[in-house]
Amino acid sequence: MCEPGDVLLESNLHAWQWIVLSLFGTGTAWVHAALVDGNRSLLTVHKKAIEADWSLYREWRSTRLALIRPPYKDERSREAAIHFARQRLGTPYDPSFQSHSGNCNGLVAEALKCAGIAVTSRKCWGRELYAPDCFLEIPAAQLVWTSDRDRRKTR
Repeated sequence: MCEPGDVLLESNLHAWQWIVLSLFGTGTAWVHAALVDGNRSLLTVHKKAIEADWSLYREWRSTRLALIRPPYKDERSREAAIHFARQRLGTPYDPSFQSHSGNCNGLVAEALKCAGIAVTSRKCWGRELYAPDCFLEIPAAQLVWTSDRDRRKTR
């Protein structure tokens, strides 16, 4: 179902405070993003930028997932996004959100921008941030699958 370069959004009960912060700060209950790489691993930030196994979502007791397929121009642009994220593995988590590569949504958004895909940030508490739902707003991106089957809007 997933392909390299897809974006996975997540929300969980493991860190419910992130849901509250995300709702108040950005208006979405989605809290986490990851980029699927060529090995079907996840490139994301969890304490630092990592390559993770899908079991991470079991560990976090994920309650919502959505798989988004960005509109890559070609295979080269898809590979550019994955390469960008891989080059940042080991980057420490940045709780100030000044370094986009130091948070999950920023890492994925900057990777997509490197591939020529426009990703919209929003102002939150005086900072430009990438909210998790910004990936749902990418023009021509496909929502491949969501656990929110009965919801019309996935915010």
